[in-house]
Amino acid sequence: MARPAGWLVIVVTMLASTACASSEFDRYLRAQRWADAERAFAMDSSLQHDPRALFDAAMLYLAPDGGSYDPERGRELLERLVELDAKPELAQRARSILAILGDLDRATANAATLHEESTRQITALTADVERMREAVARLEESLRDEKEEHDLLRRIAERLEGDLRDRDLQLRALHEELDRLKAIDLDPARRSRAAGAAAGAASATQRPH
Repeated sequence: MARPAGWLVIVVTMLASTACASSEFDRYLRAQRWADAERAFAMDSSLQHDPRALFDAAMLYLAPDGGSYDPERGRELLERLVELDAKPELAQRARSILAILGDLDRATANAATLHEESTRQITALTADVERMREAVARLEESLRDEKEEHDLLRRIAERLEGDLRDRDLQLRALHEELDRLKAIDLDPARRSRAAGAAAGAASATQRPH
């Protein structure tokens, strides 16, 4: 068997605090057989009302590196656990993870908004730069044709060229900002890793009984 992914070891660590593996689902989790654990959970309807099983299954679904990644399913199980409220300590841990997932969703939405705004600004500045280049080209042509206006038009052209450089700098900065936004990992795997880290931290401070 391949070495288990670090994130999923959290699930095994949480199970270590229980007295024994009381179901097939528990035994598969202890053996780090994630796919078998997922199937066992789905087939055992009694686990749908077991707070411990709901929490462990949610962690299994929220793990991006365990082969059973389904963040919506993981969130659904955490919400069900909160509704049951049979074990307050587990319900509180579920609420904490749901809150973090909500924060991550909002951060993702904000990043998408910034991306759209940056794209609009880039489009507008690109159009401005193109118009200014055309104006500079026309002025330079006029300089060649109208010698008597040479000095005045040259000064105007130099001013426009300076403005063009400023716009180019702004455009370059916006492109860099857009690239940074694109580099933000919006992959749900990153979000789930953050939730997993929160679950691990909660596990270290609040052991279920």
